[in-house]
Amino acid sequence: RLQKWELALRGFGRVVHIVDDDGEAYCNMGTVYLQMGEQEGAWRAFQEAAKYQGNNWKIWQNYILVAMNLRKYSYVLLGMRSLMNIGAASRVDLDVMGRLVLLTADGDLDEKTVVAIYDTLTELARLVSSSRVWALHALYHKQRGDVATEAEFRQKEFRAAQISGWEKDGKLFHEIVVSGEELVAVVLKLNQQKLLFSAKLALSRILKLAREYFDHSEDYNRITDLHEQVQSAIAQNKSTT
Repeated sequence: RLQKWELALRGFGRVVHIVDDDGEAYCNMGTVYLQMGEQEGAWRAFQEAAKYQGNNWKIWQNYILVAMNLRKYSYVLLGMRSLMNIGAASRVDLDVMGRLVLLTADGDLDEKTVVAIYDTLTELARLVSSSRVWALHALYHKQRGDVATEAEFRQKEFRAAQISGWEKDGKLFHEIVVSGEELVAVVLKLNQQKLLFSAKLALSRILKLAREYFDHSEDYNRITDLHEQVQSAIAQNKSTT
């Protein structure tokens, strides 16, 4: 198999020797390098591919993946911004973005890079309506100890998770429940009546709409428990005032 990849690499090498701006050939070279486990070779190839075919979202996805593997974080962000610039924001790998957000809490990144990560995430949220994007925003603020801002983004995450048709889709309902757990955790931590009442109303709506298809399911029981936790917190606050 290694011999096969080496032959392919030589073939694509001959192509770019003749036509040095053939982005597709460079992309193919990068793919072969990845198959061979040669990250540095793949990185050089995808850099050239992006130079000549900057409107190809697949090239930028590979560019981002390899840059992340090599810890070239500024280039990861460049790749993400390039996807957004060519109208392919939905192609940004949210798993990679999540890894970047987690890195902001390690203390290994300089503040300029941390700010660049957040700016890129903010721009992505402007272009892509996704509960996962809002969840990453919330995680960023959670890691920095900003509970109030985390709560704000958890609310947005919970709303965005309610995709059309979720009332009959077990997978989508499960995502709402997971999002609801994150929301309730931060709301209980803040213990502010306004936030508690808002969460109660949101959870009540979900319970009502989900009852027909998911009553007695594990996820329905989980969100019922969340609703009860919020109700209990509201009652407790009222008894102490």
